[in-house]
Amino acid sequence: MGLRRLRSIGSTPIPTRQLVVEKGPKRAHAVGRSDTIAKMTSRPQGKHRAVPPILICVLTAFAATGGFCGVANAIGHVPQVTYRLSGSAPVADYISYQNDTGQIMQAHVPLPWQTHFTGFGGEVFVISAQSPGSITCTIVVDGKVVSQATSNGEPARTVCSN
Repeated sequence: MGLRRLRSIGSTPIPTRQLVVEKGPKRAHAVGRSDTIAKMTSRPQGKHRAVPPILICVLTAFAATGGFCGVANAIGHVPQVTYRLSGSAPVADYISYQNDTGQIMQAHVPLPWQTHFTGFGGEVFVISAQSPGSITCTIVVDGKVVSQATSNGEPARTVCSN
């Protein structure tokens, strides 16, 4: 067994494996602990075989993209969404809503107010607002009112979601 020494004071020798190549038919074997070498080079016993790595990659990619359901949703309907706000005050203190570009927050918004965007399907639509007096929020999807709420107070806070 070959030994390698570390270059520091007080180091101990570390055993290493040696590769021996014999003449004749091309064979090589390692010299060292035979039980470790056997484990590294043997195949699993029994009926089960190792799953090829490419199969694991394909299944992972399939699951990550949503499988067949993801493909069906991608081809499906894309909703037209409208958010509306109205109230007794001329200006809302603040509004917050989720649209196709992300979360939007605005302050001192003139009322009545509305915005339109195209959804991508399967998403949740949310709008919230605060104003003195009364305030009403409305979510319209494809021309149908799907959520509406009114609040009164000082300040009045309302939330609509679908």
